Amino acid sequence: GCGRGGQLQQQMGELGAGRRVAEDRLALSAARAAAAGGSWADAVQHYGRAREIQQQLNREFPRSRFSDLLADGRLEAELASLGATEAHTQMQAFLSQAVAATEDPVAADKFYALAADRQQVINTEFAKSRFVSMTQLEEIAAARQALRLRPVLENLHELDRRVADHLRRRELFQAQQLLTSALSALEEAVALAPKARGLDEELRERIAYLGRRAGDLLGVQDQVYDLLQPLPMTPPAAGLRQPVPQALYATVMNTNPSRNPGQALPVDSVSVAEAREFCRRLGWALGAAVRLPTAGEMRAIRAEHATKSGESAPDEWIDAEAGDATTAAVLARDGAVRSVSRTERARTTGFRVVVAVDLLAAR
Repeated sequence: GCGRGGQLQQQMGELGAGRRVAEDRLALSAARAAAAGGSWADAVQHYGRAREIQQQLNREFPRSRFSDLLADGRLEAELASLGATEAHTQMQAFLSQAVAATEDPVAADKFYALAADRQQVINTEFAKSRFVSMTQLEEIAAARQALRLRPVLENLHELDRRVADHLRRRELFQAQQLLTSALSALEEAVALAPKARGLDEELRERIAYLGRRAGDLLGVQDQVYDLLQPLPMTPPAAGLRQPVPQALYATVMNTNPSRNPGQALPVDSVSVAEAREFCRRLGWALGAAVRLPTAGEMRAIRAEHATKSGESAPDEWIDAEAGDATTAAVLARDGAVRSVSRTERARTTGFRVVVAVDLLAAR
């Protein structure tokens, strides 16, 4: 009799617990519906009821399937997210206003500051909500720095353009004077906004490089222009009559990998990536685009130079499609194009360059 009585009592208890579980689920459903509809007060009330029911089940049925010790933490997190929702909505609205006010830096910065304040409230007062985000705070800080950086960056781009113009016209003194201002503007930009996006890495590299090599620019330009010959092409361009000599390569790249040493000899033992990096840096020094020649351009240059000098050319890197991503093209001494490894550094391979300048134009 006692056994059957105890079993009946357990069944009655489980029946009551089942009703409370159903009530708990209804309360949770109502809470989430109220939250989705923006009824914050109703949502908080329903969440509170669901939490109260679950705590009661945990006390009365600690070892049963109705007990859920983790539910309290989950409900607390949902309540925190609910409390953070309004602040998150405000934060997003302030961000939208900041973006819309981009042309008015003062107004935009004010809205970014308000957005940062709302995110800080979420992070400190609703630490268990899903809207907590240190990344969001960092992005807002970066956006504010970008606003402060804009006028400095505009000045930096203008200085960079003017430096390139003077270098292209071979006005070295004026270029060097402006480089001093550009370097100061670059330092200001980096110090003013270390987290800001928009500081063009290529621009930073170019100005820093030209600043370091300012004393070499005249010599580099003289060496290059002494070796250039016009190419019959549109737009106008010019190519080196001979492969890049070691003296020029060493000045531009601050290294000389050649295994056949000699300042006037062609540079050798360079990969195609190193040849292209030379083109990039030489373009900065000349204020004009520089690239490897095509096979047709190379053949034309070789034909004219061979006629005048009687010299034979080494294998040379060219700008041409190779077989795959691991290979690059060279124009062999016999005029045939062949594919070799991009990392090859042969002592028999050099390169020339094509510069986007018009040597025939009146100066």
